[in-house]
Amino acid sequence: MVKGFTIVEVIVVVAVLVILSTIASLSYGAWQKQLAINEANSDLLAAKAAMDSARNVASDGKYPSTVTITPSPKITLTGGGTSANTHFCIRAVSTRSIGVTYYITDTSAKPTTTACTYP
Repeated sequence: MVKGFTIVEVIVVVAVLVILSTIASLSYGAWQKQLAINEANSDLLAAKAAMDSARNVASDGKYPSTVTITPSPKITLTGGGTSANTHFCIRAVSTRSIGVTYYITDTSAKPTTTACTYP
């Protein structure tokens, strides 16, 4: 008598493996997005602290015109002081996860997804 697996058993095993790999793939994507959000928020809070510090030591009491920190490797920071350098707006965009964009201003306590309204 030949011993082996039936086609039904093989199909069931393959179906279970497909389901498990789909779950793992979705979980990995969610983890990558949360990591990107955390990196962006952390970098923005550091940038806010650096901008406030630069303003405190500036002789004219104004913000610098550009961001003064080096962000995480997968984050791009842009922005700085507004035209009169009395306010600032900084944007963080993740290259790790598409669609992760956060902003922080001199008046916001934490990063937000709402774009800055300063000129």
